Amino acid sequence: MLNDFYSRLKSGTDIRGVATEGVPGENVNLTLDTCKNITESFAYWLCEKTDKKTDELCISVGRDSRVSGPNIAKTVTNTLAEMGIKVLDCGLASTPSMFMTTVDLECDGAIQITASHHPFNRNGLKFFTRDGGLESEDIEIILLFTQICEKSNYDDILPSLEISDLIHINNMSNTRVDVLQNKFNRVKTLSQTLNTDIDNGLLPEYSFKKKIIPTDYMSTYCERLRNMIKSEVNAEDYDHPLKGFKIVVDAGNGAGGFYADKVLEPLGADTTGSRYLEPDGMFPNHVPNPENKEAMKSICEAVLESNADMGVIFDTDVDRGGAVDKSGNEINRNRLVACAAAIALEGNEGGTIVTDSITSDGLKEFIEQTLGGKHHRFKRGYKNVINEAIRLNNVGINCPLAIETSGHAAMRENYFLDDGAYLCTKLIIKMAKLKKEGKTLEEYISHLKEAKEENEVRYKITEKNFRSYGESVIEKLNEYALTQDGWTLADDSREGVRVSLDKDHGNGWFLLRLSVHDPIMPLNIESNDIGGVDIIMEQVKKFISTCDGLEL
Repeated sequence: MLNDFYSRLKSGTDIRGVATEGVPGENVNLTLDTCKNITESFAYWLCEKTDKKTDELCISVGRDSRVSGPNIAKTVTNTLAEMGIKVLDCGLASTPSMFMTTVDLECDGAIQITASHHPFNRNGLKFFTRDGGLESEDIEIILLFTQICEKSNYDDILPSLEISDLIHINNMSNTRVDVLQNKFNRVKTLSQTLNTDIDNGLLPEYSFKKKIIPTDYMSTYCERLRNMIKSEVNAEDYDHPLKGFKIVVDAGNGAGGFYADKVLEPLGADTTGSRYLEPDGMFPNHVPNPENKEAMKSICEAVLESNADMGVIFDTDVDRGGAVDKSGNEINRNRLVACAAAIALEGNEGGTIVTDSITSDGLKEFIEQTLGGKHHRFKRGYKNVINEAIRLNNVGINCPLAIETSGHAAMRENYFLDDGAYLCTKLIIKMAKLKKEGKTLEEYISHLKEAKEENEVRYKITEKNFRSYGESVIEKLNEYALTQDGWTLADDSREGVRVSLDKDHGNGWFLLRLSVHDPIMPLNIESNDIGGVDIIMEQVKKFISTCDGLEL
């Protein structure tokens, strides 16, 4: 369906590629011309969704700090304006704030220029409507549209084109083909109409530069976070609820530096000792990523050196966050999920928490036995986790939180938007409220049982059709697990194969799954014993050695 070029740009529900030179062997594929074409396709797609013409649309555009951002932003805003679309140019902004422009500013859509935690030479486009981030199928349609029209005018090629010319029906489910066919036909019809209107001079004359409006939405976004803290902490000094607290921020030179001076400091917090708040798209200090060991070491050091009450860290575009307690201990991965779950279940007793598949056994016990909630593991991928939480709520199951161990956390009270700043704000509120009771965040999750050891190994799939091969490995492992002493298949494994091992066989668990996007099979292992990971690894290797298509 998509050719190799556009398949490489599709990254789940985002578009990502190499946007600038600087890394040997990585040639630029996200060119300005490509960005222009994809932007046009998104605009047509949004016209179809909203049943509006281009001159009736309003789209916001923001970017993170990476070096290619300004040029791509200029290309995107000019492209939209030249189509007659009103553009709110938000400049440097967080990804979650761009979604919020569809709520607060009533934009029909939003575009964030970001590649999340990826290296400086990468960039991408992330799209929102008032319903949230686009689905994978929507991105496929937009890229398919771009692929079709990149060398021709829309009105030259579209009238004679059928989607069946590009889709290999045998490789797709009938349902998916029908969805794509219907969407494609509707967008095709609409774009033909729009081009006819332009040819006939029916659209109003305009100066495209007047369509681009500089917009400081980040100030509004920060005010919302400040008001949350004021209201929920409800301190005696209402306007300065963080007075007396020292909180340090590590933005990794991404877009998150605003959190220190526009959220925390106006509320009275001392942020002295914060690190890398200035935007620098080369990321000279460390990767802006709460999962990165060097990044977490940086914020831990900042907390201890500053004698801070808490530290927070964001990825480049601030849709993920992590934290550190006053003792320098990470509130990350399972500990972050535990904190967020405890907060989300207040007022939602017995509620369900959706997480990704690699959360620990100790976390499940904490959610279900300590907090009295239900733990629902699901597929990796933040959009998968969020969509599952939305689905559960739609069928009447109380689910206030969807969260990945990566730091993506989406709360129902916040439109199920994965927002690192919102998550860290909730943690800070809880810290301040606990202090009134003479308690700490460490005590808040003290009943969480944590593994003694953990490890992740990533096996490369060498077979050309990596997805079907990976699925065959999973099926084979399911059968193999049933024959092994001390192995028990998990009853809530919703992707890959999760196996618990008894005390004689490593006292822990492992999960082998197929990567969402790449020809990789990650293997995650945890053990409650020192040396247990190696014991489990040796057993899994016996199975892996029978899989010729996996690179050991």
